[in-house]
Amino acid sequence: MTRRGGSAWALGASALLAASALSGCSGGSDEPAAKRDTPTASPTTAYPTGAPTGTVLTDPGSELALGAPATITWHPRQGVVGTVRISVDKVERTTFKQSFQDWRVDATMKTYAPYFVHARVTNVGPTGLGGVPVPLYGESAADALVEAAVFKETFKPCHPSALPTPFATGAHASVCLVYLVPDKGALVGAAFRPTQDFDPIVWKGAVATAAAPRATKHP
Repeated sequence: MTRRGGSAWALGASALLAASALSGCSGGSDEPAAKRDTPTASPTTAYPTGAPTGTVLTDPGSELALGAPATITWHPRQGVVGTVRISVDKVERTTFKQSFQDWRVDATMKTYAPYFVHARVTNVGPTGLGGVPVPLYGESAADALVEAAVFKETFKPCHPSALPTPFATGAHASVCLVYLVPDKGALVGAAFRPTQDFDPIVWKGAVATAAAPRATKHP
């Protein structure tokens, strides 16, 4: 599947940005995310070796509906091979006013559009994957990939973004990732793309509106 070129700016609001943008966020920076270039590796060789014998991996370049499972393998750490079954179940648009009520948001941050992506993951390989970030980008309407934001503290409206510890063979988990799309852009799905030469596996479907957070009950 050929992809148009382009890039997205990943913003996790690092410590340098926290004071002036979104207080409490960390991990990303104003560096371009992966470009949507035509992959250089053949889809038949793009996966690393090491998946369990008999595992049927989803073809790189596949376009799936929300809720459909994909079986993938990648290097979560150097020298480590992880194999998981993953499904992106829901993409939700939200607003800073609705979901970031306890965060300080400046004018620059308000040029981004916040989205939540909900996914389910099952470890189908022999390697423990506790604490590993879920390898998903946001898929924007501009045909660019947006890196997930990383938070210093628990972000209650959309948590957790990494796999629990431990996360052994057969373990299941639901995760939620936050994406901030530049120029008030739109997110249309999510994409698995562990390396530059991997043709992304993309999930797309109807985008929902995130529910308003429940009011805190006081005794």
